[in-house]
This record gives sequence, C-alpha cells and structure tokens, in this order.
Amino acid sequence: MRSWVKSNRIALYITQVFYDQAYVLPFETFEFVTGPEAPPERRISAVEDRFTKKLTYSVPLKEGSLLGDIPEPDVEGRVFKAPNGRVTVYGRLTGSHVEPVNAALLEELAAGKLRGKNI
Repeated sequence: MRSWVKSNRIALYITQVFYDQAYVLPFETFEFVTGPEAPPERRISAVEDRFTKKLTYSVPLKEGSLLGDIPEPDVEGRVFKAPNGRVTVYGRLTGSHVEPVNAALLEELAAGKLRGKNI
C-alpha cells in the first residue's frame, strides 16, 4: 500500500462508519502511529487474529477526524436462503446519511489535502 501511495501520489484515507458517526483517518497518520517514530503513548501494534492469522491494527478514533453524525436509520427485515437450505433472518439499515460536522474538513478531504494530526 505504501509503495502504491508514493508511486501514484494520490492521497489515501481510511474511513470507519459506525451506527451513529463516521470518521476519517489519513493514511499518513496510520503510517505514523504504526511506525517506530511514533511516541510510545501513540504507537499502535498489530494483533494477529487467532483464526485467520491476519494482522489487525486498532487505531483510536481520536487519531482521525469526525466526518459527521449519522441520523437514526430505518430497519428493514430481510431473509437470506442459502443454497444448502439454511435460512438467516437479519435486519438491514436503510434511509440514512452522514450529516457533515465540518465543511472545511470535507473540502480538504475532497481535494486530497486532509493531513494527519500532530505528525
């Protein structure tokens, strides 16, 4: 990923969407907090999943920026029938959107100029 970002000179962002809010993290911040130059209180280490053996980084939300709030969505009941006959009932969230909390942040993000904090 790092080599792709450097060779293409395109800003990359990690977005995390929750039930009620959405956050954005510049890739440069991710690189910093997972790298050796980060101070101990900000450094994030990977944790290996015991089943998949994949590495996961849990970056605190405070490292990113709040994009906006998400109003209460509608819930729609759904049924999934698998080819093997198994039936799964689940709820699907619909009809919501992100209400931006900072127009300037969105403009920086759209222009690819949003930078990390305290790097």
